[in-house]
Amino acid sequence: MLQGQDALPISPKSAFDYFQSLGLKSKHGSFRHVPFTSHRIQDLKTRLQIIRSSKNNEGAVLYLFDKKGTTVGLVKVKATDYVVRRRLRESLSATLITKVFKGDVEGFPPHSIFSSSSSSSKNNNSKKNRNRKTSLDDIVKKNEKLLPLKMSRLTHVPNHKVESPKWGRYAVDFMHWWIRTRIAKYDEDKKKFVVIDDSKAYHFAYYEWKQRYGSLLEEFERAGGDVVSK
Repeated sequence: MLQGQDALPISPKSAFDYFQSLGLKSKHGSFRHVPFTSHRIQDLKTRLQIIRSSKNNEGAVLYLFDKKGTTVGLVKVKATDYVVRRRLRESLSATLITKVFKGDVEGFPPHSIFSSSSSSSKNNNSKKNRNRKTSLDDIVKKNEKLLPLKMSRLTHVPNHKVESPKWGRYAVDFMHWWIRTRIAKYDEDKKKFVVIDDSKAYHFAYYEWKQRYGSLLEEFERAGGDVVSK
């Protein structure tokens, strides 16, 4: 965003005129930018609906102009899909991902990124850590109730009362799918989750969560997006 002398953001068109004066032309690949379009204020409601229903993007920034073409305001509009996915990521990171890869879950080794503390510190805290550990089964059961609750609190999203139950089911199904395809398998004899045998795949799962979250969701949805809970 570029600002004028009055500290107000200038319009995208004026910004591109400025870039062109510097010899920078987006058409010839001098720099990359997100697409932009112009619309009448009468179309605002329709544009908001389109932005909020869009997929695979964060949303859009709306520049509001007066009759003279001066920018009088900016409005950031988030896509509903993005808001739901972000809430899911934050919720699972806090209640599941960090606990598993820190080694705070019974039967699951810590990821190397969390193993930088000294051996003496580990020995001093080993008893305390053992007492603090919980089972993956307990985390799953808690999240089956917690995730729908967190999704129901997205009250700033339009139509949340109708849509939030669906978001909650999506969140729980994704949690089960991620556990079963990335870090664990369910032992029917022991009636509990156990860590997968492939240590490389287990450790890669942390990197994948941090760097390829969007791809994980796409894979989950291609698989049906409705994994049946145990």
